[in-house]
Amino acid sequence: MAADVGAWRAAALIAVAGVGAALSSSVQAVVPLPVVPGLRPGPDVILVAAVFLGLSGRGEVAVVAALGTLLGYLADLASGSPKGLHMLLCLGVVLLARAASARVVVRGFVAVAVSCGFFAALEQLALLGGRVALEPSALSGAGWAPLRRAALSVMATALWAPLLFFVLRRVDRRVGRLASRRLAPGAPRSLSQVP
Repeated sequence: MAADVGAWRAAALIAVAGVGAALSSSVQAVVPLPVVPGLRPGPDVILVAAVFLGLSGRGEVAVVAALGTLLGYLADLASGSPKGLHMLLCLGVVLLARAASARVVVRGFVAVAVSCGFFAALEQLALLGGRVALEPSALSGAGWAPLRRAALSVMATALWAPLLFFVLRRVDRRVGRLASRRLAPGAPRSLSQVP
């Protein structure tokens, strides 16, 4: 029964992250907020979902790693980056957050914002480092724009993280309750069995 509840929670997490990423991208495309020319900063919803998954401390490490990889694939699809880039980053974030969850309890708005900001900064540094390592001439002449872009992305993710964590926790609890009721012995298995 516990595995079935975990499957429902995993499906809900993936659905919330996908819808959140689509909404974030849509709002960034429609609302004219160019802080830096060519950049509309917005939260990295999928990264926040990956941090939530890792810090929740539930499930086997292999299952958490698979879900982190799936979240990364969603990020690759949403961002248009090469397939596998965000998959590896989300996998690393989920595993690091999972390792940190054994020692750190993240409660409250400030702790959530700081932890998500930390993981967002790691992700942005890895993206910039990978870009420089693979194509050093891509950043020549760009000045400070890539670092400004990364800093704005980290700040937006950290600012929106408490609200996104609240939504993820609420959905996780609700799905867990509904799934455990539905899968309880003697519970109706279909609508035709409901009195």
